[in-house]
Amino acid sequence: MTACGRARPDPEIKIIVKKELQSVEPDERLRNCKARPSKRTVKDDVAVSLLLAELFAYGDDCKSKNDATWDSIDRNREAVEKANREAIPQ
Repeated sequence: MTACGRARPDPEIKIIVKKELQSVEPDERLRNCKARPSKRTVKDDVAVSLLLAELFAYGDDCKSKNDATWDSIDRNREAVEKANREAIPQ
């Protein structure tokens, strides 16, 4: 009697598995760089050299922390993407 509409198809059963993934924040110590060297008048070559050394140290510190922050974010993103691929059957 399927033509009359009395036969019912088996219900479709879907099994959904969800994983809760959390993002990891970069290390708090990476948020701040060394203090910027103060503005000051330099009167001789020695003072210029010292100021340049401070500026390079400041820049290197910020660059290394910025690089480490982005490395951390990239590793976290890759781990989440991998987990999502493994959680979703193809």
